[in-house]
Amino acid sequence: MDIQLHEISCVVCGVSFWITKSYQKELRRCHNTFYCPNGHSQNYPAKTEGEKAIEERDRYKRWYNDQKETSQSLARSNSALRGVIERNKQVPKGGE
Repeated sequence: MDIQLHEISCVVCGVSFWITKSYQKELRRCHNTFYCPNGHSQNYPAKTEGEKAIEERDRYKRWYNDQKETSQSLARSNSALRGVIERNKQVPKGGE
């Protein structure tokens, strides 16, 4: 069994300690708090590449839905204006 370790330095006291690479990966994924040997809390607050990709996907979905809603609204408005124009064409000028 090959265990790979990752060295970490406490952001408060600077003491170095080691955790397994697999545990570090899990901590980065879930952002849970862990502690240095002196009891100082640590965490990985940065978003993972997967989290960033999901946020970007969601941002594009919101943009697409906004554009679709705007397009549908403009189509309804254009249709209503066409109806007004057609009705105005049928009304004789000067009440004749």
